[in-house]
Amino acid sequence: MLPEAIHALLVASPTVVAGLATYQFTTGVDAPAVFTMEDGVPDDAAYPCIYIQQVGSDDFGCRENRGGGVTLDVTLYGPRDRAVENDLEDTARAVWRALDRADLCLDDSLHFQPWGCIASLPMKSQDDAGFPAYRVPVRTRVLEV
Repeated sequence: MLPEAIHALLVASPTVVAGLATYQFTTGVDAPAVFTMEDGVPDDAAYPCIYIQQVGSDDFGCRENRGGGVTLDVTLYGPRDRAVENDLEDTARAVWRALDRADLCLDDSLHFQPWGCIASLPMKSQDDAGFPAYRVPVRTRVLEV
């Protein structure tokens, strides 16, 4: 539920989308390469792309409502040849701007009210296969209604 809400914020940002490759999802339409599936980035994906993953949660409540604090990692991967390294950093900052202090929209049928999210500044890294990356940790809370 929350990775999809983060996905919606990212693809709504023209600056983020301009820095990403596209991917042909199951709909048959090219869309910005932003992935939320548990398996990671598909082998046939082009770079730069984003992978959103929920990495932790804790209990949170308010009076009689239950909820949780949730941590997500939003990772921007660039091509292994580092051909767009400067652009990758600019796109990482655009990701941070799109998410920091943003309001999440959740489907009303989920019966959760989201609070705003806080994004940390992008942190440069690389994955085990040598792809350059920027990780933007995001923290938010949801409250059952």
